[in-house]
Amino acid sequence: MSVRRPVRRLLLVVLGIVAVAGLGLAQQPMMSASEAKLRMAMRDAWDAHARWTRAYIVSSLAGLPDFTRANSRLLENADEVAGALKPYYQDPVVWPLISLLKRHVLLTGAVVTAARDGDSLRISTARADWSAGSDSLLQFLARTNSNWGDGRLGAVLQRYQDQTWRQIAARTRHDWMADVAACDQANMEAQGIADALSAGIVKQFPDKFK
Repeated sequence: MSVRRPVRRLLLVVLGIVAVAGLGLAQQPMMSASEAKLRMAMRDAWDAHARWTRAYIVSSLAGLPDFTRANSRLLENADEVAGALKPYYQDPVVWPLISLLKRHVLLTGAVVTAARDGDSLRISTARADWSAGSDSLLQFLARTNSNWGDGRLGAVLQRYQDQTWRQIAARTRHDWMADVAACDQANMEAQGIADALSAGIVKQFPDKFK
């Protein structure tokens, strides 16, 4: 039997797959330059948030002298997140958002400190306050943009907070594998937060993204 026929059939199958894939890609709507810019800025801001949260957790739990600077840098990140929103929202939205984000950072710090001290009662109280801070942030965002109140943003923010706690808990018991896994997952969820925020803005201001 000639080997040319099976090879020809295989080539036709491969070409068919490529054609179908190309058709699917062609049917996807193109992202405008303005939307790409927004998504990149938002992802950069939340990537920094995840990285400096991690740095603060590591330094604080280890009692390293740079933990105060890491915390300060994390607080500065609130301005970076707000900076990605400034082209679309005025100061009456931006300034309260900065305040809520910074409060959330401080509540995260209280959880880390309680875990470092091994005080179970303080941990429980701090985690409850932390969750309440997240709820306040989400309520504000939902009032600002109804697209942020559809549940997607709340779900990904909760997953991010869960993975942040898992990092804290894993490091306190020296479970380095669980710690690294939680860190990787938290980074992924932070990108999800960024994308959910960007998607909400695009839906609210479609004329800005043509």
